[in-house]
Amino acid sequence: MRNFWHIQMNRGLVNGSTLSQDQVLNMVKNKKIIGTGEWKDKKQDQCKQFKENLNIGDIVMVRNGIQPLALVKVLGDSFPNKTYENERAIEPLSFFDFKLEKKLGKYEGQAQGTLTIINNRSSPTAKFILGWYELIMKEIEMEKIIELLKYKKQIILQGPPGTGKTRVAKEISRKIISNDWISDEDISEAIYPNLNFQSPTGDNSYKITSVIDDTIRVYLNNTGKEYPVYFREIRDRIYKESWKDIEGNLKDDYMSLIALHVFNLFHEKQVKLLQFHPAYSYEDFVRGIVSDTTSGSMSYRSIDKVFGEWSERALKNYNDSRKTPEQLSEEQKVDQFLEEFREYLEEQIEKNDGKLFLEDTIIYLFQVEEDAVRYTGDNWKQVTGQRLLFSDIKKLYLSGVNTRQEIKSNPTVSGLAKHHASYFLRVLNLFKEFVKGKPVSVSESNSVTEKNYVLIVDEINRANLPSVLGELIYGLEYRGEPVESIYEVDGSRSITIPPNLYIIGTMNTADRSVGHIDYAIRRRFAFVDVLPRLEPVHSDARESFKLVSSLFVKNPEDALNTDSNPERSDCLSLDFRPEDVWIGHSYFLTDKKDEEAKQELKIKMKYEVVPLLKEYLKDGILIDEAKVKEIIHMISQ
Repeated sequence: MRNFWHIQMNRGLVNGSTLSQDQVLNMVKNKKIIGTGEWKDKKQDQCKQFKENLNIGDIVMVRNGIQPLALVKVLGDSFPNKTYENERAIEPLSFFDFKLEKKLGKYEGQAQGTLTIINNRSSPTAKFILGWYELIMKEIEMEKIIELLKYKKQIILQGPPGTGKTRVAKEISRKIISNDWISDEDISEAIYPNLNFQSPTGDNSYKITSVIDDTIRVYLNNTGKEYPVYFREIRDRIYKESWKDIEGNLKDDYMSLIALHVFNLFHEKQVKLLQFHPAYSYEDFVRGIVSDTTSGSMSYRSIDKVFGEWSERALKNYNDSRKTPEQLSEEQKVDQFLEEFREYLEEQIEKNDGKLFLEDTIIYLFQVEEDAVRYTGDNWKQVTGQRLLFSDIKKLYLSGVNTRQEIKSNPTVSGLAKHHASYFLRVLNLFKEFVKGKPVSVSESNSVTEKNYVLIVDEINRANLPSVLGELIYGLEYRGEPVESIYEVDGSRSITIPPNLYIIGTMNTADRSVGHIDYAIRRRFAFVDVLPRLEPVHSDARESFKLVSSLFVKNPEDALNTDSNPERSDCLSLDFRPEDVWIGHSYFLTDKKDEEAKQELKIKMKYEVVPLLKEYLKDGILIDEAKVKEIIHMISQ
């Protein structure tokens, strides 16, 4: 069993001197040791404890009086040295600073002595050290998961009910995109005049009066005055996530509210969450058929669904990030021309009684849409005609295409453009004539930074994954390579999953009503266990949580407070791993305080935890009926 300690190191040196706080930190950070002197202590014999009772793997808080300095892990046995009479090699886990104090709160313990073991885990010092260790372990585990996701590109967070898998997925997504630079343009898009904010307490309201260059002006209702907020201040708050106080509540100031608003909109552009269900299909997730009445009659066409759209968005950013500013400026110019060309075609179609014939053909343009123009012939059977994409015209124009053969050999355009190359060439020539000598004003383009995009699929195992993913099973493994879809969208069957699109699935391992995930899927995803944790559990529910945990785990104290593996309880069937069915901490949380907190927790016990335990008993997951009933009685008090 791992023990927790705290130590003071400013005395006990061989030369009889004392160390300053900075010198102690240097010993821990650079020399990676902790140490004590050698003296007789009849009550505690602390020096003997350091040499004989402090074990490899134990966790020690290094302090200077009541000031926490560092949290370390013991790596070796005691040995004499030149600095301290007794020393041990350690691994520094964390150093205490202002940022950490915001998360943990101020240390209120009254730690005494040189070296003290934590026996009473409910004491303020014990709670502080255990909370610190839990926080560090969580951050270390989070970094491991993120590294795994970056390597594998898609992971599944699996665990029993109530372990916060979806919450963890959201935290990962925030960290995955957190390094992406929030530009002035991002802030300008999110903040605009007449945008209103209400303070969390409801005591004040804020209104954006203007956004000019890199300055926002905010009117405060309670003062009747305007105040400037600079983009750099918003950026700084976003990167520090400094819109919450120590207790995790939203700060009541206009700068925090503006920063959070910008971050949320920025996050929404790059993170998408959806939930699978048993009826979910390929047509819901990747590509499907929809009805189309834009031409005045009913027709059907294929469109990208969530995954197709998200892949296309990430792919565009990935490709644009590899273009020069000059290339981006040229594309911006063509986009502006195409917008004007679209209006020009609408006018010409209207002037020509709804039919703008292509040169030397019986084919005509008859309807302009947002992203395409429809063309047909009077003897065509398909009354809705075909869609000529403006994006194809853009690609052909930028490629300098002049002939049918060049269109047919162009790898970037749709299949329809190649099949109807002569019609596309005529529209391309029409576009070239339209832009000839035409002035255009475009702002100077900066280079595009590659961004990360995240798709979170909640309850991923509730759908038939091989059926839902289809050909994407190949695309997941070979990023950047096009795979052929069964549906053609805008003349192309290909879908490309770019390297900057990450997929996070969540899976309830206790849900036996869903099918298994086959080996082909398992090979392409990395699976990460998300287990119950003690740290977030409300203080009034900790005993109940430990009691319930004992039904699944023989060593709940070790499993919850350290990185020890959970050992199967005698109450748990041999057919199940504790990691798959152990009821999670989410059932033991509440945002309420005092009596309201107790009442909410009672409701959770009665209507959520107890029914789940009874279901486990009925399904044979828990096998000791007497023990289960005893625990139910105890948590229902």
